[in-house]
Amino acid sequence: MASFTLLIDSPPEHYNAHVNAISFAHAAIQQGHSIEQVFFFQQAVTIADLHLDWPADEWPPQERWQALANEFGIPLDICSAAAQRRGLGGAESLEEAEQVLLADGFKIGGLGMLVKASIHSDHVVQF
Repeated sequence: MASFTLLIDSPPEHYNAHVNAISFAHAAIQQGHSIEQVFFFQQAVTIADLHLDWPADEWPPQERWQALANEFGIPLDICSAAAQRRGLGGAESLEEAEQVLLADGFKIGGLGMLVKASIHSDHVVQF
C-alpha cells in the first residue's frame, strides 16, 4: 500500500480544499493506505489558531482536522516561518507557542519536517 504526505496551503476559509483533503485522507485510509503527515503552509497555518471561532452553521475545518488526527494518529504540523509571520510563533519557545497559541493536535515544525515526511512517503498531495 502507498503512503501519503498532505501539503495544505489553502486558508481555512477555503472549505472546498479542506473538505477535499480530509475526504482524500479518509478514502486513502479506508483503502489501506497511510497518511504520514499533514503539513500546513502559507495561509493554511491559521487553521491551527487556538482562537479561531467558527459560526455554528459553518463546517469547522479545524475540528475536522483534529478529529482525523485523533482517530488515525496523523501528525498535524504547521510551518514555523509561516506561523510566525501570521502571529502564531511569537512566543519565547516553540513549546510555549504550541501551548498558548495553537489548538490541540497542531505542532510547529520547519520545512525539514515536510521534506522528511516526503522522503518517507510514496506521494505528496497538495490541496
